[in-house]
Amino acid sequence: MLKKLFFILSKEDKNFLFFLLVFSVFVSFIETFAISLVMPFITLASDFSYFDRNKYLISLKEYLNIPVFEIIVYFGVGLIVFYVFRALLNAYYFHLLARFSKGRYHAIAYKVFSKFLNINYEKFTQKNQSEILKSITGEVYNLSTMISSFLLLMSEIFVVLLLYALMLLINYKITLFLSIFMVLNAFILVKILSPIIKKAGVRREEAMKNFFEILNTNLNNFKFIKL
Repeated sequence: MLKKLFFILSKEDKNFLFFLLVFSVFVSFIETFAISLVMPFITLASDFSYFDRNKYLISLKEYLNIPVFEIIVYFGVGLIVFYVFRALLNAYYFHLLARFSKGRYHAIAYKVFSKFLNINYEKFTQKNQSEILKSITGEVYNLSTMISSFLLLMSEIFVVLLLYALMLLINYKITLFLSIFMVLNAFILVKILSPIIKKAGVRREEAMKNFFEILNTNLNNFKFIKL
């Protein structure tokens, strides 16, 4: 599937796709870092005594030479600023993602349409017009959606891997237990849900084909229907 996708994309599209993949890795690091900041802030805000027990926090308090309450306030303000930056970064990433996927929808639909226009009339008359309409609209749209889903999937995979590494550092026993549970879920997904989804996809394909055939037949015979 990926080989077919890369075959369709131009050199510029492939370069931009690679840029989006690299950018998604950066976004994943920001997401993971944002998640990891929440619990330390809650812990410190709920118990100031950590500043008297932890050597790093003691050094920080002595270096800043301000009350603990003010340190927590500055930490909270910094956390809010960081989360605003994270939100803006995510918005920009989704903007690039939508621009790329929807832009490919227009470009690929134009290529498919041009290809049909360039075939000779005899071959064109032998083709089902509803199938042509479905290819230009529905299938190209599904392809652009697949590109967007692929990039989102890669971003989420990086987030999961980074969180998994962080969990291993914190408590490897609980992480290994969760890993067994995740492997079991993956097995259920691949062996049980995946065949069901494939069958549903085949039914959707057949339903969309019939839908376009009905539309094409009725529109081409609109005069006879009215008469």
